Amino acid sequence: MPNAWPFTVKTLTQPTATLLSTVDARALNGLPDGTPPDLALETMIAAATTAAELFTGRAFLNRTLQVAWHLPPYNQARRAPGPWWLHPGFVQGFEIPRPPLASVEAVTTVGYDGTETVVPASNYLVNTRTEPGTIVPAQGSTWPTGILPEGGFVVDITAGYGVSASDVPTDIIQAVSMQAASLLRSSSGVESERIDNAQVTWTKLDSGGWNPVARTLLSRYRVVRL
Repeated sequence: MPNAWPFTVKTLTQPTATLLSTVDARALNGLPDGTPPDLALETMIAAATTAAELFTGRAFLNRTLQVAWHLPPYNQARRAPGPWWLHPGFVQGFEIPRPPLASVEAVTTVGYDGTETVVPASNYLVNTRTEPGTIVPAQGSTWPTGILPEGGFVVDITAGYGVSASDVPTDIIQAVSMQAASLLRSSSGVESERIDNAQVTWTKLDSGGWNPVARTLLSRYRVVRL
């Protein structure tokens, strides 16, 4: 059962690399050098990457995020799945958004007087094996009480498959490449053209603005809560 309480996510640091270079995008889509211009292609790669992350609910390249929940954690107690934490002490678990979860950098609580308290790492356990990842109190520990209801439980995380594009699943990169090329052609009104003596017909976007093949490739990565 997912967390029922609202939260906000703030980006603290952006990825240090790009998911797809213009050189790779041209190679994957058979685009000649200089056509379209690199700037236009870079813009569409960035747009396609953002759209793909929103569609899947994931972070592809590592970045630091801050997640703030809007109710005290002891009000959202639940048992997280998994045999290793079925002990009654393992309750009050939090599902961490934007998988995959690489690590938890800090857990901070904010009191009613605005005082921030860092929760010792020994007081909680981090599960990065499942998607979404989870964080739960260690056996015999509980979350602090007296927490500010609005954004009083704050978790800083590193989310993503890794620091470089080589860490990201290949089909995600292929989907972003296809989507970027389709967005570029759609925005210019080009449905077919001749490239290197071959006639190329570009796939039309569906009603949601997606290249159908790209959407299919990304669908298996969507974060679905049952």
